[in-house]
Amino acid sequence: MNQYLLMIEANVASREEKDKRLNFWLALFLGIITCGLYSIYVLYCLIRRNEQHLDRSYKLFEDTRNLLKEGADAKGFPVKDEVVRIEMAIRDRIEKKEAVLWTVLTLFVPFAGLYVYYFLNKDLRLHEKQEKAFFDALNQAFSKLQKPLVVYEPETPDRNFWLYLVLTLVTCGLFGLYWYYVLIEDGNRHFDEHARAEDVLLANLKGL
Repeated sequence: MNQYLLMIEANVASREEKDKRLNFWLALFLGIITCGLYSIYVLYCLIRRNEQHLDRSYKLFEDTRNLLKEGADAKGFPVKDEVVRIEMAIRDRIEKKEAVLWTVLTLFVPFAGLYVYYFLNKDLRLHEKQEKAFFDALNQAFSKLQKPLVVYEPETPDRNFWLYLVLTLVTCGLFGLYWYYVLIEDGNRHFDEHARAEDVLLANLKGL
């Protein structure tokens, strides 16, 4: 079996471990009964799962590109232009955020936690735009290869950081619970959408 296909299969198999879903209500309950200690762990998990998912996604992009490039060179797949488009879609990488570092900074540096809330939404939105560009280019290749197209429709809204901050302040922190909720659920929904898309991707690549 093709080495890139093997790596893609292993990558997809790792998603249950790396694309960690979190339960808001459980996180809230445990955060309350531990006087906030569990909430620190949840913040770590939010940063860590973002970091792991980005790393996994970039490997998926690269291995898919390499498999198609190899197929174009060795088997005559008519997708050389599409491979170039894929390369353009994935050339820029989102800056990696170290989960342990940012969790510690949140404990000791004023307003560090707010920046974490900011970049979690910003990075996810940037990732979805890049991923959409990747799947659009990939679908052009799949169309030429007479394979089913990947349906990928990211839904994470652009949450206005300053508006959310003001609403949290004027509600004496109550809106902050909703902010906490959407940080968890936005990632959960993204992982579900990504999983559906990569299942089609893997099935198509296996059929080449």
